Amino acid sequence: MSDFTLTQELFLIGHDEFSGKAPINDDLLDTGLAGATLAELLIAGRIDIKDGLVAVRDSEPWGARLTDAVLAEIVRRGNGHPVRAWLEHLRGEIRGVVARDLTATGVIRREETKSSFGRKITIRYPAANTLLAASPRVRLGYVVNREPVPDTPTATLAGLVVAVGLDRFVVVGSGKTRERLAAAGDTARAPIPALLKGVQATVAAIALQVRR
Repeated sequence: MSDFTLTQELFLIGHDEFSGKAPINDDLLDTGLAGATLAELLIAGRIDIKDGLVAVRDSEPWGARLTDAVLAEIVRRGNGHPVRAWLEHLRGEIRGVVARDLTATGVIRREETKSSFGRKITIRYPAANTLLAASPRVRLGYVVNREPVPDTPTATLAGLVVAVGLDRFVVVGSGKTRERLAAAGDTARAPIPALLKGVQATVAAIALQVRR
């Protein structure tokens, strides 16, 4: 098990600990982070996915700022919305919340730079503590390489990493990283596969828009 939440682990895997850059498209990473937050609610039994639609099972918060806020939003908007709709609705907000939490605990730092004309602002999140920032990537590779059936959070993380294209930045044994991560993701218990399917569909839609 990790000291980080599932969403925090994906955030850290999704940013180079030295440059602070995300190595994939922002929309892809943000979709993955939204998926990770929904996965936390699924694993905790607060929501469910039936026929591709998100439904509340237990509206009781448990004291985690991000997931409590997302759960409250799902309760407010009601049951019956597709996974993809929730991913698209949530993905613009989550990265900033996770970044603030990881900055407050000294894992990363926020760096903001402006272009020479001062019009474009670039935000990066390099590691303040390199060992901690790299630990989710190392842990994922270690567990997937040694455990035929990883625990549900790790299996979910592996599935999300593959879905958004971060598998190139995780080392699992000697080669076949994507295949091993995908196989680990396939072991996640229901309804996580339905969530991963929604993430994959959203990622495919983003890729299509980029190609256009």
